[in-house]
Amino acid sequence: MTKGSDVEFSRVYRVADIPESGLALVLEADEAERAALARRFGVEALPSLKADVTLTPWRKVGLRLQGTFVAEVVQICVVTLAPIRTRLSETVERRYLPGDRLTSPQAGAEVVVDPEEVEEEPDVLDERIDVGEVVAESVALAIDPYPRKEGAAFGSDAGEGRSARGDDDLDNASEKMDSPFNILKKLKTDG
Repeated sequence: MTKGSDVEFSRVYRVADIPESGLALVLEADEAERAALARRFGVEALPSLKADVTLTPWRKVGLRLQGTFVAEVVQICVVTLAPIRTRLSETVERRYLPGDRLTSPQAGAEVVVDPEEVEEEPDVLDERIDVGEVVAESVALAIDPYPRKEGAAFGSDAGEGRSARGDDDLDNASEKMDSPFNILKKLKTDG
């Protein structure tokens, strides 16, 4: 395993060094890596990030990455602007095949997709795999882009789709205002 310098949380493994029985890994980001990832993700802080991952041979020439990550992220609530600490825990799975083993449909060929059996296309397998970057990408996808503190809602009414004044107030306000139709009706009756 080597640490790369071009990625915030890099853990690079040579594919040739992965045993036939597989390789179990425990990855944990240090303070500097977490700070760099927090900047990359656009969050206030990333207090913790740990992943348990296994690399195993797949389809004789490929590789399968499976595991889970657990992370804590601090974000700003889009409603209250207060910091929110969230615990993320998700699975990670990727499959890799050499580029010459990946199949793509011929131009103009009909492609039939069964929604029940949709399987992601494997990634291209190189001589090395950056497991840390795979975990970082998975964390980025798990982060809520619009974090909201529990119970926080725009306005004083937490009801879905209601304003702070409430729907009844909106109805009464629209009745008090002269709509274009009411103005035309008055013109017709006055004229």
